[in-house]
Parts: sequence; structure tokens; C-alpha cells
Amino acid sequence: MIPENAIKNPSVALLSISIPTYNRAARLQRSLIEIQQLIIKEGFENIVSVFVSDNGSTDETLKVLKREKINFHRNNIVLKYESNYNNMGFDYNVRQCFIAGNEKYCWFVSDDDNLDGDILKNIIKYIDYYNPNLIFFNFNQTPYGKDTPLILQDQYSNVRGSDFGFSQFIKFPKLTSLVIKRKNIKVQTKILNYEEVKSCAFTHIALALQTAFDFGGVLLSKEFSGTPDRNYRDHIDFPPYVGNKANKMIATVFEKMGHPEWTQLHAGEHVDVAISSLEWLTDYYKGRAVVSDELRAILKNDLKNEIVNKKLTLIFRPKFVRRCIYLLNAYMINYLSFKFLNKLKIKKLTSWN
Repeated sequence: MIPENAIKNPSVALLSISIPTYNRAARLQRSLIEIQQLIIKEGFENIVSVFVSDNGSTDETLKVLKREKINFHRNNIVLKYESNYNNMGFDYNVRQCFIAGNEKYCWFVSDDDNLDGDILKNIIKYIDYYNPNLIFFNFNQTPYGKDTPLILQDQYSNVRGSDFGFSQFIKFPKLTSLVIKRKNIKVQTKILNYEEVKSCAFTHIALALQTAFDFGGVLLSKEFSGTPDRNYRDHIDFPPYVGNKANKMIATVFEKMGHPEWTQLHAGEHVDVAISSLEWLTDYYKGRAVVSDELRAILKNDLKNEIVNKKLTLIFRPKFVRRCIYLLNAYMINYLSFKFLNKLKIKKLTSWN
């Protein structure tokens, strides 16, 4: 157990809460209000700041940031933000969050996560007690919720050049689970220049792996950083096969580390793009899953590309043919139901008139 008096309350900025965001103005505002309340609750106004990297949002995000900056200032809390001219992608936004601050530590926070009430106190306590280069927290989401946590007890390693913690980072790569020390930004971000990492949707994991390998000082915490919104699936725009990009990123990182054999130990399974796209679209049309407009467009486009590029191999796969039939059936039922309900609506409106 870390003693309560481990927190020394330094007078200089120690931690930046760094939030990548895009077109979630209302949700971002909720997050900023929650974060401000947590900072005030712990009395960390002098040591914790907030940074938001806006990826060229076209909604009310900038208005929210300008308004909340004034509110933060009233409570003596620093809120800074930068806005890209257009959407540069999730990975670029995460990178900006890491390189923009001068504080010793960067805690990545997703704008749609609800933070644990003691998380700020726990982060500062860990920093003062261990002086770690990286902290990885549990996150309260299936399959690793509070009843089945990924990390059962605090574990710390100061060994450099090892793969300590890698399996946890990769198995459950939650953004809000990571606190990374800005040890040497040039060294830590060098891995981000490779094509396999630039658009993998897991830049934060590449940063974690590189930091852990180069500097050690890794703490795996049994505490929980937060939980997602109940409707978080409504705005997920990552396809089910995004893990394939993660595997390429992992292979690149391990190769540059001089340990390509670690790929087999830590990389996940390859997900079939065509089959998984068909399954997700079928579930959507059957009403079994909420799929955002952005994600549906991605799934349809990638499925189309798979069919164009792999015509013969797909046609002769019974599983693919079956999934196509399931999708067509689900789509037709959805379409006919929509038409029927629309006719009823028109009929009601006509009878009222």
C-alpha cells in the first residue's frame, strides 16, 4: 500500500490531462466539467493542467473550448487547446497531445469516458511514490470490468529493454488507461514516423511500448481509470478489423527494437475484413447492434474493395456466400419494415387532415 502522505503537492505543473477530440462538442463539455471538478476536489489546481487537441471539428467544439477556458481560468486551472485546420486522423491527434505539453507527465483521456472519482489522486500518488515512466490502469469495460480486472495487483518493473507490461497494453489498449512521462520526446516519438504506425489507430500503444522498452519504470495499476459512456458504441468509427493495423504496428515496433520474435507472443489474430464487415452490417440491419454512419460507410467501402480485389477467392468460400445471404435477408427485412411503417405514418397523417 502507498501511504496517503506520499503526495508531496509540488508547486509546478506535473501532469497534463490530454484529450484528443473531433466533433463531440457536447460530450467534450461534459468531460471538461467533470475534469475541472476532480482537479478542484483534490486541490491540484497548481499541478494539473488540461490540453485539448481538436482535429478540425466542424461542430461547436471551438465555442465550447473558448467558454470552458474562461471557466477554468476562474478556478486557477490552466486549459490550453489547439485546433487542426482539418481532420488529420486519430493518430496525429494523439501525437499532438503528447508533444504539445511541457508538464512531466501526459495522461491521455478519451472525451467520451467517465473518470473514476479517485483517479487523479491515484496518479499523483503513484508519480510521487514510484517516479514511473509509464502507468497503465485497469479500465471498467467488458471483458475486463471491475468484477474481472485485467490487472489484479500493482506490479512495477524498472528493467529496460524488456517486454514487461506489453501483453496488458496490447490486450486492452484503452486510451484513458495510459499515463506516460515525457522522458525524451524525440526518442519516444521516433517510432511514430513509420508508415505502419502513422495511421494504425493505436499511436498511444506505440508510445507506451517504446517508452517502456527504452526507459523501463513501468507500473501496472490494479486501480481503474474510468468507464465508457453507455452509448459509446454509437459513435465508434473503428471497424472490427482495426486490430489488423495494430498487428502491423506491433510487428514494426518490435522489429525496430530488435525483437521480432515478440510479435508472435503479443500480436492478436488476423480478422477477415470481408466476413467481419458482413457480420457487423447484418447485425446493424437486424437491430442487434448500433453502428454509426461513419462506420457503416467504412464497412461498405472496405467490403466493396475486398470484393473487387478478391473476386474468385471470395465467391468460392461458402462462409462468405452464407454471410452475403444473411446480410441481404436482413437488409430486405429492414427495408420492407421501414416502407411499411412509413406508409402507416402517411396514412395516419392523411386521416388526421
